[in-house]
Amino acid sequence: MARQRSIQVVRYVLLGLVTVAVLGYPMDWLVWTVRHQPTDSIQMEHYTETDLKGNKEGWDPDATFVVTCSQSLFGQTGSGACWWVRQHTQQVDRYGPN
Repeated sequence: MARQRSIQVVRYVLLGLVTVAVLGYPMDWLVWTVRHQPTDSIQMEHYTETDLKGNKEGWDPDATFVVTCSQSLFGQTGSGACWWVRQHTQQVDRYGPN
């Protein structure tokens, strides 16, 4: 009896997760569209990481640039979600042996 109840709970949890996954993006897009597609601009920094003598690394700042992000839970129209872009404002290219 308890085993059947456990299986039923697992099924409901899985059904809930699938429902959230299937409806999450379309609902986010709908809310984003109703809010007139709000976007923001965030400044990004680009660095080049190079290997130096003595097992050291050098970070050379290359450029700063501005990217557009969507104020939504998921990225919209090819741009990332602002909450994610704000946490990843540095881009690093690595050169040298791996």
